[in-house]
Parts: sequence; structure tokens; C-alpha cells
Amino acid sequence: MMDLHADIVPGASAAGFSLGDDFHAVVAAIGAFRRWQPGQGHLAAQLATNPGWLYVAPARDGQAAKHGASLYFRNNCIRLGCNADTRRICRIEVGAGYQGRLWGEVRVGDTLASAMRHTELHYDSGEELYYPQRPGCGGVAFYGLEAGAGTMPNVEIQFIVVDGAALERD
Repeated sequence: MMDLHADIVPGASAAGFSLGDDFHAVVAAIGAFRRWQPGQGHLAAQLATNPGWLYVAPARDGQAAKHGASLYFRNNCIRLGCNADTRRICRIEVGAGYQGRLWGEVRVGDTLASAMRHTELHYDSGEELYYPQRPGCGGVAFYGLEAGAGTMPNVEIQFIVVDGAALERD
């Protein structure tokens, strides 16, 4: 199932998981994992020492309640987000330690210049993501620090995000 070298397919898959996969079937297939719930200390501290899978229970109230559970592998190498209504994977994020490539060459840790060889990018400050602007490049986004004027190509890609919302921007 999990594959740290799998290609990243915009709007479809990464790390051996696909958008639309049944989240609870994925949880069952993973088997052993640690569990974390809001109120059990800081999530960042849990992730920093996470040797395997960490299941993060969904919030039960407020704005965060619309989001479902999440699964994290190691310290954010992979994050699988669950839609609270459909209980299906709706977002796949890959970070440090992930070796798969997007468009045959773009990897986590590269600069945005590698993605910009394929498409222009637009930074959405609300989402804090860089989105491709070329038609046919939707379904993927990049997380990196917000760039100042003229410095976007030098921003390091910290996460590559595959989701349906990014596909809708296409």
C-alpha cells in the first residue's frame, strides 16, 4: 500500500494512496498506529517523535469539526486527510523523506523553480499554498514559505499537496 517512491499524480494519488480511498479501510490496512486527540499536548511534539503512523482524531466542535480524521506517517512525511462527510481520503500531503516525483522531476526539497519549468505559480495567502496556473496542471499545490517579490523560484518546496480542491482550480 504505502510507497515512499511512488510518482505524484495531480488530482489522483501519491505515496500509494488515492483520493477517494475509503479512510477506514486504509486505517485497518495500516494496522498498528498511535492515537492522538486534541487536548493530549501539542500535535507538533507528537509528530516530531513519531516513528510510524499517528492517527489524529477529528475535532468534535467548532470550525475544525468539518474536517475528518488524519493519518500522519513519521514527522509529516505523509499526511492523509479524511473528508468528515464521505469518510474518504480527500487530501494527500507529502513532505520531508518522501522520494516520489511530480511531472517526472519535481520533489519535496527542490525549489519552486523546478515546478516553474512546467507552469507559472500563484501564491494563495489564505491557503498558504502555491497553485499552478497552466490549464491541465491542477490537482496539486506546493507549500513553502511565502516569497518576497522576485524570490519565488528560490522557495524550497516543503510539502506537495494532492487534492480535489486544487483540481477544481484548473
